[in-house]
Amino acid sequence: MSGIRSIINEIKAKQNNLSSEAEMLIEKDKKRILDYVRIDQLFVLGEDADGNKLKPYAPYTRSVKSSQGRDPNVVTLFDEGDYYRGFDLRLISEDVLNIFSTDFKANDLIEKYGNRIDDLNEENEENVELYLEQNLISWVLEIKV
Repeated sequence: MSGIRSIINEIKAKQNNLSSEAEMLIEKDKKRILDYVRIDQLFVLGEDADGNKLKPYAPYTRSVKSSQGRDPNVVTLFDEGDYYRGFDLRLISEDVLNIFSTDFKANDLIEKYGNRIDDLNEENEENVELYLEQNLISWVLEIKV
């Protein structure tokens, strides 16, 4: 019966370390998680986390985007990439993942386009949750029998 006790103890130990394992997974795949916002939401769709299209560019910016061969009707917040490169994330609690940009323009962009420009939309939040769920279950099942 010591084998069963050993398995139970290992499961309890893993249960106690779930939060730190989730943090490690988030850190390991930080780029992938941030790209849900940077690429999937902002660059491709031009939307905030609520699915709202971002306010149109000013006429000058629209002409610059056109001359660069970019669609001036899709507001991406990507010019030279500083805002995107400034993206980072922090796990605030077990159910709050804070995504933000450290770029000096971040506060101005949030003021202009709203405080949901650097959050995950519902679909991408579900993608992150599914990824974590699958990986945490796999990790827990790695019990030596």
